[in-house]
Amino acid sequence: MNKINVPRFLAKEILELSQYFDDNKLILVCKGYDEDFIYYTGLYWEDDKDLDLFDETYSDFQLWHNLKN
Repeated sequence: MNKINVPRFLAKEILELSQYFDDNKLILVCKGYDEDFIYYTGLYWEDDKDLDLFDETYSDFQLWHNLKN
């Protein structure tokens, strides 16, 4: 998987876009989800669309993708 850092202001839009891709192709991840401050946790539109991603609890967003295959 390739990784791209995502600015907080784009996280919700990317989360919405990710619902159209297989998890093996594209997934938005973040640190701080469910008090997991060390590891990245995947976010999924159906489960996480109502999260306030501007909350400082979510410290870091990345887009993990494998779109070449």
